[in-house]
Amino acid sequence: MGFDFAAAKARVHRIVHDTLAVDATYEDDVVTVPVPLRVRWHDKLAATGDLNGDGYPVSIDTIDRVFFDVAELVVKNVTITRGGIVKFTAGYFAGLVLVIDTRDPKSDAAREIWHASRDNGRFDT
Repeated sequence: MGFDFAAAKARVHRIVHDTLAVDATYEDDVVTVPVPLRVRWHDKLAATGDLNGDGYPVSIDTIDRVFFDVAELVVKNVTITRGGIVKFTAGYFAGLVLVIDTRDPKSDAAREIWHASRDNGRFDT
């Protein structure tokens, strides 16, 4: 029997999420009482504009994504929707608020990946 790459990849995704996820809450127009979830926040910078000295403005944008565990969403009967609010409650990230935007096509059976915005960098206090 050959190596089952799909099973190994699923196992790695599970280990990564269990290890790196942090506490947060989720709410939207339907979920009015915040539901505690464990999520992963990925962010990176995207530089656009005058990268080669051509004379037009440079812009640096932040790309934020939130990773949800599908099994946890099923157990808690939560469906992530555009406009939903993720509030981080864990340590270093406590108070960060992200607004859910679009579902990433790389989502799969084990994880939902959503692009989000930082709500102008607002932190709840």
